[in-house]
Amino acid sequence: MNSTLNFIGLYWSQITLVLLGVGYFVKRVLDLKSKKLEINYTLFQQHRIQSISNFLMNYAKADRVYLELSHYDIMNGKYTPKELDEIILPTLGELQKAVLEIKIYFDQETYTPFCKVMEEFFDLNNMIMRTWLDNNDRTKIIPLSNKIHSYKQRVRSRNEELLQQISNNVKLIYNAK
Repeated sequence: MNSTLNFIGLYWSQITLVLLGVGYFVKRVLDLKSKKLEINYTLFQQHRIQSISNFLMNYAKADRVYLELSHYDIMNGKYTPKELDEIILPTLGELQKAVLEIKIYFDQETYTPFCKVMEEFFDLNNMIMRTWLDNNDRTKIIPLSNKIHSYKQRVRSRNEELLQQISNNVKLIYNAK
């Protein structure tokens, strides 16, 4: 014990330098790990926000497509099913990609309303196509057009509720009020 104290007393300055050097390198390693974790977290959060923004942009495009699509023209046979698909499906495909991107960054509970919004648009598309295909009697154009319009309004109303739920979920995630 006495020899240890003599050794420490004799070489205290060198021991202090070695301990400071080791401490410095440990601090640098921990700082680098911390910085890497912070950068990863920041990038992840940025991608989450970007995926929500992408979804909202594609939602607006899909909503606009359905708003601009004339029910009367659909029922009057102005569009073939192929033409309707060429108008609607690219936009729905982009919306579907945006929803799948959301799935990467959010848990199932947060992801579900996004998926429901997309399903509402696909249901609306199916309803339009079924109504168009079932329309053999061109004298029923106005009632069928009204049927599509009513269904479209219900879809828009449900989607607005889902968007409010999405907004609330995102605010909870980011502690925004």
